[in-house]
Amino acid sequence: MHLLSCRKPRSLAWLLLAFPASLHAQSQSTGSLSGIVLNRATNAPIRRAIVTLSTVETQPQDAVAWTDAAGRFIFSFLPAGRYQLFANKDGFQSATFGPEVRNRPPTILVLGAGENRADVNLRLLPVSSISGVIFDEAGDPLPGAEVQVMTPGFQRRKRTLLPGSGTRTDGDGRYRIPNVVSGKYVLMAQTSQPALRGQAEVSAGQVQEPLLHGVQYYPGTGSAEAATLITVVPGHDLEQINFRLAPAERPVALQGRVVIPQGLSPAGPVRVTIVAADFATRYAGGTQAAPPDFAFMLPNLRQDKYKVVARASFDGKEYSGSQEVDLRGSTDPNATLTLEPAIDLSGTVKIVGPDADRRKVEFVSLAPGDPRVQQSNQPVRAAINKDGSFTIRNVLPGVWDINAGPIPQGGYLKSMYLGARDVLAEDMVISGKTNAPLNIVISTQAATIQGEVSQNKGVTVRATVLLAPSESKFRGVTSFYRFVASDEKGHYEMKGLSPGKYRMYAMEEFDPAYLQDADLLKPLEPASVFVELQEGVAATQNLKLLPRPDANQGANQGANQ
Repeated sequence: MHLLSCRKPRSLAWLLLAFPASLHAQSQSTGSLSGIVLNRATNAPIRRAIVTLSTVETQPQDAVAWTDAAGRFIFSFLPAGRYQLFANKDGFQSATFGPEVRNRPPTILVLGAGENRADVNLRLLPVSSISGVIFDEAGDPLPGAEVQVMTPGFQRRKRTLLPGSGTRTDGDGRYRIPNVVSGKYVLMAQTSQPALRGQAEVSAGQVQEPLLHGVQYYPGTGSAEAATLITVVPGHDLEQINFRLAPAERPVALQGRVVIPQGLSPAGPVRVTIVAADFATRYAGGTQAAPPDFAFMLPNLRQDKYKVVARASFDGKEYSGSQEVDLRGSTDPNATLTLEPAIDLSGTVKIVGPDADRRKVEFVSLAPGDPRVQQSNQPVRAAINKDGSFTIRNVLPGVWDINAGPIPQGGYLKSMYLGARDVLAEDMVISGKTNAPLNIVISTQAATIQGEVSQNKGVTVRATVLLAPSESKFRGVTSFYRFVASDEKGHYEMKGLSPGKYRMYAMEEFDPAYLQDADLLKPLEPASVFVELQEGVAATQNLKLLPRPDANQGANQGANQ
């Protein structure tokens, strides 16, 4: 699949200080913006909040002020122009000036020559904390246990839980996770400390076998899918979120063997790594498989699902092999890892369209679909030769995302094929036997679209405009989704688009999950607008602001994580 590039944050360019309004001698040609920063939960003023004023320009510039004891701030000697305001303070969520709607574009303040505005108030939501006690199966507090907040989200367009902040329990088994913003979360607890099961009678010299606790999700399940979402309310600490870990289980030892390709006789060992299939536990251990039989053993594993990976380098070439194993209830777990060689992936990049001969694409790069098991010792990138050819060395077996760039201004990525396989719309899967070329075509004639967003009676409005592919084969390709904020007059514009069939949505409240889960857009489809974009054609499409989604929709979606 094609990768999206990320915008780099801008640096602080200039600075203005906040002074009492009486000290300012405004000129007739300059204006001011002033207001108060308030606690959104209590409506109390916030002292020493940081307020940032940004110009709305191609290269924005920032000014900073700090609020006084009454929460007031002022920016003076401002030329006429377009501005945005942001505020932040430790213990609070950041906020922008404008309607208090989740993920809505900040309001643009248009300041006329000599205009003074004193109504630019900002309200910050206080953060919260989560605390509780972790007990072992006997009901005793468990010190040194790990607790982590996890957020429902997506990885490669699949529902999962994304790890967030965490901590460890103290000597009394207590924990507290501060600075948690409002939302819905899953809480996970685990401990790597071995447990001992009490025995009424033991023989002299008998060694007790250590046991391991499994991962547990609140309120008391070992399955991430069965975890209960907890709701964090702004400014209200969530207490007594306690865990009682399930009885510890006997650890499992995984035995296995690495199969070396014929004709190779490595003198040294092969690295073997095991990672938990469940994202929460991640790296689980490692060892080496040594000659002559290249057998290995990974002891003291929790009864869980894992992926085992073998990596080796022979004569300058990388090899890898992997296998998924399920150790839950297994009596004699084994794994056989067959090494496959990394390949040299060759191909071409062709530029088509007007002025193609004067355009240049410099590189092709790959990013691993699963970085835990596809780490490479070599840069996975190649320069493009004058004739358009390239060769990327040492590409390990696995799923890879593709990027070619820079895309010429006004152009788009038209096609990518690995042999006959369309890897623009599907995952590119590399094996040790892959020998097909990767051929990429870039066009200089992208589609563009612009228009206005309005609401009742044709009044234009600032909103987020989402362009989503309507063809099923592209619904899983993130690079075919685009979103942009309209300006203060409701105008929006999108450039560098791939021609095709799309649906357009103008939203007051935008959820980034729309880019990952096409099902979330289905309830909004009847009110969306269908467009078909043509190569090199600038289209115009005016949009109506969609009604805000049902507030319960996000909660229902989250409960199904």
